[in-house]
Amino acid sequence: MNRKLLGVVFALCISAALFFAFRAFRADTVMTWYGITDGEPAFSKETVVRIVDETGMEKARFDTEVADDESSRELGLMFRRTMADRQAMLFIFEKEEPRAFWMKNTRMPLDIIYFAADSTVVSIKPAATVFSTKPIFSDKPARFVLEVKLGVAKEIGLKAGDRFMLESPE
Repeated sequence: MNRKLLGVVFALCISAALFFAFRAFRADTVMTWYGITDGEPAFSKETVVRIVDETGMEKARFDTEVADDESSRELGLMFRRTMADRQAMLFIFEKEEPRAFWMKNTRMPLDIIYFAADSTVVSIKPAATVFSTKPIFSDKPARFVLEVKLGVAKEIGLKAGDRFMLESPE
């Protein structure tokens, strides 16, 4: 009987130790892996994305950071706590194919907008849940993905068929 009790106590101690070890493994540790050592990553305006309707009428304009290589796409907006209403991140991929994003280590809720190779909206996924590892799939193949602040897609009346255009930053 004492041996069983000792085994249970040992198992509980190991479980508690693992729980606290993983709990201590915070986003700050992961940030260091990405070379972020002094707070959240700073926004870097690289281009301007204009969203226009099917007639070419502008619906919105975003100061935009670009993620066009593997490492910048992997980091995305992780670890950011805030973003201005008219800031965004544009993910650019080599080819159009089914896409899925997740919100791992992403601290702010976002709208995720998927665009085809011809820059037309093919899928809008509002209110992505923070810190979730559940994939958020595009409805159709996409080559570009734009992440914007929660509620912006609805606010500007974004719909399938709208498109984006890139402009040089001012």
